[in-house]
Amino acid sequence: MKFKIESLNVARESSGDRRGEPYRYRTKMYIWPKGESILENLHGRHNRPADIWKKEVIPAILEKLQAEYPEAFNDVENVKWGWRQKCGCTCSCSPGFVSDKETSGMWVISATVSASE
Repeated sequence: MKFKIESLNVARESSGDRRGEPYRYRTKMYIWPKGESILENLHGRHNRPADIWKKEVIPAILEKLQAEYPEAFNDVENVKWGWRQKCGCTCSCSPGFVSDKETSGMWVISATVSASE
């Protein structure tokens, strides 16, 4: 299966923006399937293909990140990504990937992806 990065949004946050969040000093990466409805998103939050995304989608995101957001890329090019069901909050509503170490910038990377055969 091939994945295409449809859109990529990157924002820098401060620790004050993340009060009470787990992994508050690390970079976070959220991946959203293109065209997914709110109901599908709610249903799928506990059933994401994290292993496939880690192998196939994250490299594509990093490639696009290098071209479009070089400052963020320089911070995260050597980190490892781990799936966390509680990436953005203390419940399991915002699953995503978290960097394995703190980076000089606390980035939030959001990518919308589509899959094709």
